[in-house]
Amino acid sequence: MFPVLAQVLPSLTLKDWTVSAARIIRRSEADGKAGAIVIENDNATIRGCFIYEIETQAGGKRRLVVRHVVIPPLGQTMVAKVIHAAVEDIARTQACDFVHVELPTDAAWETDFFIGHGHQVLGIDIGHTTPLS
Repeated sequence: MFPVLAQVLPSLTLKDWTVSAARIIRRSEADGKAGAIVIENDNATIRGCFIYEIETQAGGKRRLVVRHVVIPPLGQTMVAKVIHAAVEDIARTQACDFVHVELPTDAAWETDFFIGHGHQVLGIDIGHTTPLS
């Protein structure tokens, strides 16, 4: 998964990804509150991916944090829709109150896509948080 992420997130180092992936694997094995989702085509070619963690906020609110979203240009609308559906499904099944999607500041298409699907941009934050109804 790192080679795909590195193509879209050139500032991501192998060391940073390894640390992040190890934390996610530990949390996934411990409590199922973290994981990685990979979207593949019929030939097992990775078409998109993201990692996620469930965090508990003050007052017991649960937040789904989505990071390292990869949506390559070829077929991006279809891949983005699959990623969005997966994010919403995780949020519902994990009873999350909010979804926070972190995107690079130069991810204009992805930002517009998530805003177009009901996410709010918070100030200058590159993330988007949406209360789930």
